[in-house]
Amino acid sequence: MYITYFWVDSWLKLMNACAEQMQPFAADGDTRMALANELEQLRAAHADSEAALAKTSRQRDELRGELERRQREAEAERADLARQLEVSAADAEKRLRGESAARAAAQAESEALRQKLSATEAAAAKARAAAQAESEALRQQLSAAEAAAARAVAEGERRHDESTALRDKSEAAVKDAKALAAKLGREAEAERKKVQALAAEADTVRNENRRLATEAAALEQKIGQLSAELDATRAQLNSAQAAASAAPPPAATSAETKLAKRPRKTAAPVATQPAPATVHLALRFRKPDSWAEPVYVHYWDTDPAAAEPAWPGTAMANVGDGWLTHRVEGVRSASLVFNDAAGNQTGNIHRERSGRLDIHGGWADE
Repeated sequence: MYITYFWVDSWLKLMNACAEQMQPFAADGDTRMALANELEQLRAAHADSEAALAKTSRQRDELRGELERRQREAEAERADLARQLEVSAADAEKRLRGESAARAAAQAESEALRQKLSATEAAAAKARAAAQAESEALRQQLSAAEAAAARAVAEGERRHDESTALRDKSEAAVKDAKALAAKLGREAEAERKKVQALAAEADTVRNENRRLATEAAALEQKIGQLSAELDATRAQLNSAQAAASAAPPPAATSAETKLAKRPRKTAAPVATQPAPATVHLALRFRKPDSWAEPVYVHYWDTDPAAAEPAWPGTAMANVGDGWLTHRVEGVRSASLVFNDAAGNQTGNIHRERSGRLDIHGGWADE
């Protein structure tokens, strides 16, 4: 019995240790709750078995004490009766010396005492038999308790097998989650590379726009030069036409008359187009004294769309007296935030024109 109790107790301690080790691998809160409930049920079963064992032990000790008390009482009574018999026998022997009637009375009394002793012995035998019957009943109860403990152990082993199966399932779920996380990481890396490629392409387009703007400015300058030359040519032509008008016209031939009837074509003026102005967003920020350096500007949601810098953003140039500046090329508006990458930052700001932000949080357009 005690060996069974010790084994159940050791097994429960092992289950507690397994449950503590299985907690980090649990797939969700429901699984952990189910395992905790099963562990509490095992503990309750173990506590019930321990209480039944303690109760049985107390009853056995009480019956053993009662049996020993009754045996002592029977032995004391037997000794008392033996002493009384000896005293009566001594008296009878004394009286027999004197008179025969006293001897007969003593013999009768001795016989009565023997009968009383026999009755006492019979009562002691009955008490002994009753104690043995009670002890046998206690043995049967103890056997039943041991059988219940064995069933509890078997149930504990079954639940241990179930918990092992649950742990295997949770480990498989963890492996699946890790595989999914790795897959998502690879997809995120692929998306990041796509974004970087798009950003590089946007930078290429931006550089091409700048080159085209430079060429357009050069063409505009060349067109201006050609316009000046055309104006000079027109002035010379007008002067020649005025001189020709002042001179007497010569006699015209028939061919010249035909040609004179045709309207003279004048050169159409060349329309000049202004060079496209490049857009940008100039930002100035005066950092508080408690901020670290350098200070960064992180921007997103730009118009037109542009590549977004990674956090904390692009470092701003220090122009002195606490002022920092940065110019975002090719962008008319953007959402932005200033930060020092050390825990200090402004709130989210949306700007649609260039400006400056002072240490008091006030914006001024530029």
